[in-house]
Amino acid sequence: MFKIHRYFIYMTLLFLLNSEYIPSYKQGFTCKDPSLSRIFTSDTVRPKVLIYGTIVGSFFFVYLIELLAQGTYRTVRLSDVWRQTVDFNTAAALVLLITDILKVTVGEPRPHFLTDCRPHENENCALGSYITDFTCSNTEWSVFRLKDLSKSFPSGHSSLSTFTAIYFINLILNKFKSTSLNPAKFLLIAVFLFWNGLCAISRIVDNKHHWWDVLAGALIGVAYATYKIKSDKPNETEKE
Repeated sequence: MFKIHRYFIYMTLLFLLNSEYIPSYKQGFTCKDPSLSRIFTSDTVRPKVLIYGTIVGSFFFVYLIELLAQGTYRTVRLSDVWRQTVDFNTAAALVLLITDILKVTVGEPRPHFLTDCRPHENENCALGSYITDFTCSNTEWSVFRLKDLSKSFPSGHSSLSTFTAIYFINLILNKFKSTSLNPAKFLLIAVFLFWNGLCAISRIVDNKHHWWDVLAGALIGVAYATYKIKSDKPNETEKE
């Protein structure tokens, strides 16, 4: 119950960070900066697909891993599947919380910032000058979307998908104890590596993030996944 409780705390904090109640820092920009003038059309992996897919998909994959590792559904205990799912989602929520705290404190403009913010200050400015005081003239977008234009660093898609990949690959390696070549094991690992690569690289291709945002997000995912795996080892040893 403690982990479930922490999960809801993390999710509540995430909601507040993405609401109008928590102010976020906004960096300035360089006049006519081409790196901030790119065109964003759509997300290859939509944020809702990432979040809901992670929450719902985690239960499915935990069950599938247990089923394939044990060879029969009769020995798979749903209580263990649920415990593992809650453990993952609690940790994943913390990864997103860390990422979003950095987003609101760093306030880096996205690659399509000038294209969609359309600040008047960028029209008659001296080329190369740095502008800190500006207002978006885009009246078609909501306040939430305009606020999101200054949340490029780090990439949440990258941090969450990297953490997810490492967490589940570690789970797969632990469940498939046999050293024999098991096609199911390698197929599952390939699925998580593909998902991680798609989520991370697409953010650069979609002009939603700079490459260093994606790299930073991946480092967050790697760092916390490594910490969690190491901290969970004593608990696993005690159970055995």
